[in-house]
Amino acid sequence: MNKQCFRVMQRAGWLGLAMLCLVSQAAIAQVTKTMNLSVDGGNLVLGPSQCVASGVGNPQRGPGCLRFLPGEAGHIVYRLTGATGCAPGAQWQLDEIMLAEKRGHGPKPNKPNAAQWANMNKNLDNVVTGDFDVDPNTGIVTATALGAGLRMANRNLQGVKGEPSYSIFYRVRATCNGNSIYSDPMIENEG
Repeated sequence: MNKQCFRVMQRAGWLGLAMLCLVSQAAIAQVTKTMNLSVDGGNLVLGPSQCVASGVGNPQRGPGCLRFLPGEAGHIVYRLTGATGCAPGAQWQLDEIMLAEKRGHGPKPNKPNAAQWANMNKNLDNVVTGDFDVDPNTGIVTATALGAGLRMANRNLQGVKGEPSYSIFYRVRATCNGNSIYSDPMIENEG
């Protein structure tokens, strides 16, 4: 049994889910999605969206959007590319990923503003904590440092658990010499 199934069973505690999880793992493709970020004029700039427009006339989900299709799970790698210097001898470093509340799929889910990010009571549910290694109260994701980037897991198991697909905004932070810059696109988990 793999780590993904074990975490879901720990949180859910259902024997039936264990069987479903074992059977479903054969159908889940392990993928790595990469999002390149750069620093431009004191802003953290995201790479192009990997999400598609949903419905007639809806714009693409915006830069930095990552989409996991049904049957896909794996890792998201965030890489800081280009010039990363912020001062002589100092470099911008990606150091934190935070998740907001889960949102249903709609034409354009509401994006949290800066004050909402700072004061948000996350209360992330079992679906989100089953998909991501995240503190349910703070929204801070457990990520692995990768030189000029960070890597986080996305198990995308809500379909296995019978839950609907969802979108969730995430915020990536880069710091240098005590200064922080952010960018906050979304992830579409279609389970």
